[in-house]
Amino acid sequence: MSQPELPPLEFKERRHISISETKEFLSCPARWAFRYGVGLWTSGTTPFFALGNGTHAGLERWYWPKDPHNRDESFRQMRKKIAEESAQVVWEDAKEGDDPLTLRDKAERLLTVGIAVPGDDWVAAQVEHTLFADITHSRLGKLPVPLKIRPDMVLESHDFVDHKTA
Repeated sequence: MSQPELPPLEFKERRHISISETKEFLSCPARWAFRYGVGLWTSGTTPFFALGNGTHAGLERWYWPKDPHNRDESFRQMRKKIAEESAQVVWEDAKEGDDPLTLRDKAERLLTVGIAVPGDDWVAAQVEHTLFADITHSRLGKLPVPLKIRPDMVLESHDFVDHKTA
């Protein structure tokens, strides 16, 4: 009995590549092909990512150049993002002790600590602004498409800040 012939995979046209995508390719080219080339990826999330995204949304608002250090608005944005992300979590698959209220509590504690850093005198020129650049990768050579980066902040000093909640 012969195997049925599978149709060839059709790859999506690429207009840019991200740092995460480059890391994915270097880690596992097959996984990269399925995720980025063909677009086989789920839209669900995990409590861990929901926590990070919610905290990140609060920090993003905290540093917003037009109204920086607005605590109430920062917490409102964090809670809104936690609610949106929590709706995408399959809670039956989550670890024991992970639930939407615990997640929100953890995010509030992380944001409280994140905005209370002494000596935090950063002045953001741009927050969550997407940039594109031609780049030559040290191992891959010149990439055929521009690199897409989205730093958390570009400071007035032109330094980049990228928060991590892990």
